[in-house]
Amino acid sequence: MWVPGWMLMGCAAFVLVVVNLLRAALGKHRGWQGLLIASLSGGGLTLACALQAINSWVREWDTSSLLDVEPALAVVSSWAVCLGIALNLLAFCLHLRAENIGKEAK
Repeated sequence: MWVPGWMLMGCAAFVLVVVNLLRAALGKHRGWQGLLIASLSGGGLTLACALQAINSWVREWDTSSLLDVEPALAVVSSWAVCLGIALNLLAFCLHLRAENIGKEAK
């Protein structure tokens, strides 16, 4: 049950940040805060789902699944979190820069 959950949430988190970056590039700046929060929350929920999957394997003493999946999951999760934070920071900076330019123009 948890495996599809973390895959879906991870995909949703990256789709949301890409949408936020595209909106920043197109100059649409309404509602970017909600997209930012949703993307970061999706990343957090992805990690929670992955931990729940590992927890279920530990409770069932399914060591073969742990030995197969956990090392790769740890590496992929670390890179995905770093990439997600970097993309969200980029979107944040683009939107703030556009807001500051708009305030200076007034």
